[in-house]
Amino acid sequence: MVALTDLPDDTLPRDPALRRWLRMARRAGRALAASRRIEQAEVLSATDELTGLPNRRAFERALHRELERARRGGTPLAVGLVDVDHFKAFNDRFGHPVGDRVLAQVARRLTSALRETDLVARWGGEEFAVLLTGLADGTHGEALTVLDRARVAVGGRPLALGPGLPCPIVTISGGVAVLPADGSDGATLVHKADAALYAAKRAGRNQVQHA
Repeated sequence: MVALTDLPDDTLPRDPALRRWLRMARRAGRALAASRRIEQAEVLSATDELTGLPNRRAFERALHRELERARRGGTPLAVGLVDVDHFKAFNDRFGHPVGDRVLAQVARRLTSALRETDLVARWGGEEFAVLLTGLADGTHGEALTVLDRARVAVGGRPLALGPGLPCPIVTISGGVAVLPADGSDGATLVHKADAALYAAKRAGRNQVQHA
């Protein structure tokens, strides 16, 4: 910003100087606009368009960062994966636009049920990933309690999808793995949580299991 009142005697600069300042101001304006576009692009690249949640890439970055912090501080951490039960059948019956509304509502309920220290992200399809930090002792039981509270929040009442649309009860199944009991790196924790998720589905769905 150029303050013309700071000039001697508050006189306007001569034309050549004024033109130089205008060119400088335009270049600065273009640079600021480019910076804002880059920031917006970075936010969009890390956000799932349908749900507004962080996407898988953003979750993986957060997991890497929190794992480093947990290793340095010896603090507990858990990874959860949850999946909407019978989602394909629901999609086939009511169509993908209604299915998208289901996913958006599930995302909101997951976010509201989890703690401020937790991160929920769209993992892909009808699957969501959860990063649990700030755990007191990092046991399977503690992580299961957090994730099961989210399960109850999703399936505890019908979804409101809009006028003329069904109001279904939608349930989720989940799996959770904790550091360091189930693994010391992100890939292993995700794999163990995924295996626990499918064990929950085989056991009848609408439940959470640990690795």
